Amino acid sequence: DDAEFAEMAEAVIEHKTQTVKRMIEELSPKALADKIITHWNLSKEVDDLKYYIEPRKEEEENIEYDTADKVERPKREVQCETYVLEEQKDDCLEICALCYSVFMAVYFAPEARNPLYKQIQIERIPDPTRKLFTFNTWSSNKTKVFDHFLETVAKTRNEKYLHFLFGQVEIQRGSRLQRMFFVVPPPIRTLKDHPLVHSWQEKCQQEVDRSSPEAQIDSFSDAVMAQYIPFVLTQYELL
Repeated sequence: DDAEFAEMAEAVIEHKTQTVKRMIEELSPKALADKIITHWNLSKEVDDLKYYIEPRKEEEENIEYDTADKVERPKREVQCETYVLEEQKDDCLEICALCYSVFMAVYFAPEARNPLYKQIQIERIPDPTRKLFTFNTWSSNKTKVFDHFLETVAKTRNEKYLHFLFGQVEIQRGSRLQRMFFVVPPPIRTLKDHPLVHSWQEKCQQEVDRSSPEAQIDSFSDAVMAQYIPFVLTQYELL
């Protein structure tokens, strides 16, 4: 046993909690949530305008340079030949996913709900122009803007649409789990309802080795790498 382990573990927890508190206080939840909608509307997800999401603005608030103001792609960008429109839309979806991931990670961070969070005081150089945010500010913007985004996508697409667009995995790091976000590759998104893909998934569930947790992970990973990915890529190329 390492005599310093307990002390080091406490230091790690304190560092994580301080990082989360700094993000909550210094990141604007409104700007972050607004950017999710803005970049969604500039991505290929809204090539059909029926999937456009109206930015959520407070009518009684007159905010100069409001991050909820509608953004339209100028003609020079549409016609650009060095950074083509398709690449712009792909990058906008990546930015939308990044903002979505950060909002989710910060708002649902367990560190923001433990007693240590309230005890930590962050020393800052005095700055009268700096605006600090609270968890209540995040909760308010989650309800007004973030949930508006989720509900609109679920209504115009379906309830599982974002599940197949912004993927999540949990990675075990020592005694804790770390949630990772990523944009699901186009072949997976396109073929999620393909009958042959569903058939493979059902077969995999039946045949995966469940003799131990390690064997289950190894068996599943091998099947995905050796069968699922090559199969989906082949089917996607045939479209």
